[in-house]
Amino acid sequence: MSFVPRLVPTARGVMQAAVAGEGPAVLLVHGMPGDWRQAQAIARPLLEQCTVVLVSRPGYGATPLRTGRTIPDQARAIAALLDVLAIDAVTLVGVSGGGPSTTTFTRLFPERSTGLLLVSAVCPDLLALPPIARRLAAVPGIWESLSAPHRAIEQRKVRAGFDELTNLTDVEVQAVIARPEARADLRRFVIERPSVLRGAGLRNDVVQCWASRREPVPTWTTAPPTLVMHGDVDVVVPVAHAHEHVRRIPGAQLDVFPGWGHALPLVAADKVAAAAAALALVGGGPPHSARSV
Repeated sequence: MSFVPRLVPTARGVMQAAVAGEGPAVLLVHGMPGDWRQAQAIARPLLEQCTVVLVSRPGYGATPLRTGRTIPDQARAIAALLDVLAIDAVTLVGVSGGGPSTTTFTRLFPERSTGLLLVSAVCPDLLALPPIARRLAAVPGIWESLSAPHRAIEQRKVRAGFDELTNLTDVEVQAVIARPEARADLRRFVIERPSVLRGAGLRNDVVQCWASRREPVPTWTTAPPTLVMHGDVDVVVPVAHAHEHVRRIPGAQLDVFPGWGHALPLVAADKVAAAAAALALVGGGPPHSARSV
C-alpha cells in the first residue's frame, strides 16, 4: 500500500494530503522545511494497524500559505481536513517544526485529540534565531531568493554522491548500520530535500515562531496522552525544547535518546512508529478506513 497525495478542498482552504490504511487515525506533521513525504518512514509501519494521514503544512508542497499562515490557523486547517476525511479524532505526531501546529491542535481541539507524539519537536517560543535571520524573514521575497542557491548546492551534493551519513552522531550511524532500511530513508530524505527548500513555508515558520515569543505561554485545560521523544545532543532543536513541552503539557512523558541528534525521526522511525501506534490503539476511538478525497 502506498501514499498518493491529493489536493483536498476544505473550509479553511486547500490542503495537500495522502491517506492510506485502516484503523485508528494517526496524522503525521512534517518539519521546517518539508512536505507530506518527510514522515513516510514513520508512516509505513503504521499502515498495518492505523489509518495514516500525511499532510503538507501551509506554504509547503502544494498547500498554499493562505490555508493557514499562523500557528493556530494551521491547527484549524488540520481540523478542517479531518472534517473532509470524516475523521472525528486523531493521534497527532509532530516532527521537528511540526511541533507547534500539533501541540496547538491539542489545545484548540482537545475532544478530537486522542494522543500526541512529539519527535525532536520545536517549542516555538524557544526557537533561537540570529538577528540576520529575523531581519531576512521580515522582508517578503528575500528569503525566497536566498533559498535558490541553497537548493542548488544541495542538488550538487546529491549528484556528487553526497554521503547521507554525514553529520550523524556515532550512535545514529550505528543505528543505521543495524537497520539497513534506515539508510534508504536517509537517502530519500537527502534527495528530496532540495525540492522542499522553498521560501514561503520556511519564511513563515520563522516569522510565526518568533512572533510566538510575544504571546502568553500556552496552557492546557485537558491534554491527551503525550509522549516526547528527543535526542540529548540535538543541535538543531536542543533537548531544552523537549523538557519545556513536558513542563507545559499535563501528564506528558519524556523519552530521551542518549547520543542522538536531530536524525531521530528518520533513523529511529521504527521506534517512533511503535510509539505512535501504541498511543493510537489505546486512545484512538472508533476505527477508520482511508477515504477517497
